[in-house]
Formats: sequence, C-alpha cells, structure tokens
Amino acid sequence: MMGPIRMLLIGAPGSEFRRAAELAQGAGAEVTMADAPAPALETLREQGADLVMIDVLEDAVGFLGDLRRERFVVPVLACGISAPAERAVAAIRAGADALFVSPVFATRSHPGARTLGRLRFGQLVRGLEVPVIALGGMDARRAKSLRPFGIHGWAAIDAWTRD
Repeated sequence: MMGPIRMLLIGAPGSEFRRAAELAQGAGAEVTMADAPAPALETLREQGADLVMIDVLEDAVGFLGDLRRERFVVPVLACGISAPAERAVAAIRAGADALFVSPVFATRSHPGARTLGRLRFGQLVRGLEVPVIALGGMDARRAKSLRPFGIHGWAAIDAWTRD
C-alpha cells in the first residue's frame, strides 16, 4: 500500500505561496517546506520527495538546472501567485512539468491580490506546452469558461467549502 505523496514546497516565509503550503500542511498533507532552492536541494538529497512545487519568485531556473546536474527525477510544478509572467515562462523553459497560475479571479484566500481575469489568463497561457492549472476564485462554472484556453485543471478552496 502506498503512503501519502511527499511534497516539497519551496517559497519564502510569509509569502502567499508559503501561506498556501501551510494551509495544505494544516489539512493533513505531508509537506516539507524550504525557504529557498539551496535548502530544498539538501532536503531532496536527505529524504527525497515525490513532488516539488516551487514559487516562480524563487530561482526556479537555477533549481531545475541543479536537479538535472544531480540527476534527480521528480516532477516540478512551478507556481505563480501574482508573479510576473516572465518568471513563469522562464520556469517552463527550464523544464517545469506544469504551471499553477493564480489568482485568476478574486478569492478570499488572497484578499486584495491583483487578479488576472479571464482574458489576461488566456493571453498568459496561450501556447504554453505544459499543463496549466488555474487557481484563485475557481469553481466549476469559471473552470468551464477557461476551457478554450486549454487549461489542464483547476483547484480551489472555497468551491469545496460552505460558509
């Protein structure tokens, strides 16, 4: 029987990305957090991981290069929460396996965050050659509206909870 997926999340303390990681950990996910790519690499050497998620505000390109040099084979998901598009594109070009894009719409988990909206989201992800997962204010209706842009999937918090 397989155990839980061991996730390694890389993001600065206090960042939106790190806050989301702490929520996942609080919900029972097996999550190890690293403040930056260098300590994350040490964690991989010592304990491994089944999945790595890195905030594109960190040095995702350098981290992916280090993984190749050390011959690590682990899926890497690049996550951009209100991050510049150039950082996300650079992570994809460096070999990220998927991209989380957020916030697409207004969300309670990131109050006041600048949202992409449907059209800016579409411009950002058009032509990307990796799976794109939409986050931020998502529900089934909004996910359906993003299908023309080729989203691979979506994730949410509020869509699955009731007040």
